[in-house]
Amino acid sequence: CEKRLYDNKALFDKNLNRITVNFSPHVLRKMWNVHPSIGLCEELTFEVVWNNEFWIFICIKEWIGDEKSLVKCEVSGVTLIGTELVMKLVEELKVLGEMEK
Repeated sequence: CEKRLYDNKALFDKNLNRITVNFSPHVLRKMWNVHPSIGLCEELTFEVVWNNEFWIFICIKEWIGDEKSLVKCEVSGVTLIGTELVMKLVEELKVLGEMEK
């Protein structure tokens, strides 16, 4: 599994189906090893690639919640093995965020 971080949404501009999901910024930082001194900003895009069989993109759209405790993200994926795996990864990220609270 490869994880990448982009400071623009160029990859995300492709015509892909998207869902909106609220994530814990702490989980995103932890998974992508982003130091707290680096600000998570709108349009920052996180990517996961697994064996060139699926790609998932998570793009920060805005900070929300009490004291900006969540980031509203658009999630899209390209997969050769079915969308169930992408959705499972999204659900696991949400669960990890709940466990951090």
